[in-house]
Amino acid sequence: MIAGLSTSGAGFVMMGFGVANNEPLLFQVGYLAIGVGQGLTIASIPMSAVGGGLKKRAADDYERKYFRSNAGYQPSLDFTLTGNGAGVALRF
Repeated sequence: MIAGLSTSGAGFVMMGFGVANNEPLLFQVGYLAIGVGQGLTIASIPMSAVGGGLKKRAADDYERKYFRSNAGYQPSLDFTLTGNGAGVALRF
């Protein structure tokens, strides 16, 4: 996405200089750069969506493998009633 936005920005700058200096070749190169940049930006949208899902799945797998399986179950902090009154208990 960064490459696409950078290329598009450079294309707008080249088009501006092409118009200001009456350089048709610079204008055309800028126009082409905008097209390439927009293509890269559009292509990056589904890639980042898929990549984000894969990163989340990898993080979940790592957590499940190294933390949940070793503990067996998660400890909890519960409010309990005891013979002497009320209290908080950390259960394993």
